[in-house]
Amino acid sequence: MEDTIKKAQDVLFKAEKKINSFSLFGSNSKYEEALDLYEKSFNYFKMARCWNEVIEVAIKISKINIKLNNKYEAATYYIEASNACHYNDSSFAYDYLNEAIKLFKDNGNFNLVAKYYKQLAELYGTNNRELAIQNYNNAIQFFDLTNENVNANQCKHQMAILYTELTNMSQAAELFEEIAKYYINHNTLKYQVKALLLNAGICKLYILNPSQMYELINSYKDIDITFDGRECNFLINLTKAMENNNVIEFSTIINKYDDMTRLDNWKVQVLLAIKNKIVMAEFDDEEDLI
Repeated sequence: MEDTIKKAQDVLFKAEKKINSFSLFGSNSKYEEALDLYEKSFNYFKMARCWNEVIEVAIKISKINIKLNNKYEAATYYIEASNACHYNDSSFAYDYLNEAIKLFKDNGNFNLVAKYYKQLAELYGTNNRELAIQNYNNAIQFFDLTNENVNANQCKHQMAILYTELTNMSQAAELFEEIAKYYINHNTLKYQVKALLLNAGICKLYILNPSQMYELINSYKDIDITFDGRECNFLINLTKAMENNNVIEFSTIINKYDDMTRLDNWKVQVLLAIKNKIVMAEFDDEEDLI
C-alpha cells in the first residue's frame, strides 16, 4: 500500500511539473502529456484508497479535459470525484455530479444526463425530499428523450414515495395512476397494475371522503378489469371503516390483510397516518356530543 501511494505521489509530482512547464510544441501538448501522468496518479491513489487525493486529482483531470474540449472525459472524472466523496462524507458530491451533468448535456449524452440526474436524486433521498423530487423529474424528462420508459417510471415511483412523505397524497396518487396506465398496455408489466392502483387508492384514502372513494375504486376497474380481488376489497373495507369513523375496524382490516399479504413499510406508514385522522375524527365527534 505504501509503495502504491509513493508511486502516486511521484507521478503526481511529474504531472505538476509538466503542467507548469513551457512547451515549444503547441499549447495543448503539455496538457495532453500532463493528463496521461495525472490519470496514472489517479489510478494509483484509487488503488491505495486515498480518497481525498482521488478527488483532488480527478478534478484536475476534469479541468484539463475541459481545456482540451474533451467534455465526455471531463464529465467522467467529475463522476469519479463524486463517487469518491462517499468515502469521506464530502458534501461536494452533489456539486461534482451537477458539473458532470452539465458536460453530458453539452455533449448530447442524454442517456447519461438522465442516469446521473437519477443518481443525484437518490443522493438527496430523504435528506432533501424537494431536491430529490426535482432531480427525479429532471431524470424523467431525459429518459423520455431517450425512450427509456422503464427507468422513467421507476423515477415516478420514487417521486410518489417522496410525495407521501411530504404528505402530498394527491400528487403521489396521480403518479401511481400514471404508471399503472402505462403498465396495463405491456404484457410483462401489467401484472404490477393492481399493486400500483392499491398504492394510489391508499393515498386517496387520506384525502377523499367515502363517496368519492367508492367512485374512485370503480374508476380503477376501468383501468384494469381484473381489479376486483383482494386489493379492491381491501380498499372498499377500509373506506367503510372510515365512513363509520371506526378505528378498531380499520386496524382489524389492515391486520387481516397483512396476515395474507405482507404490507411493506411505506403502506404501513400511510395507513397509520389515515388511522390517526380517523382517531381525530372520533375525538371531534365525541366533543360534539358533550
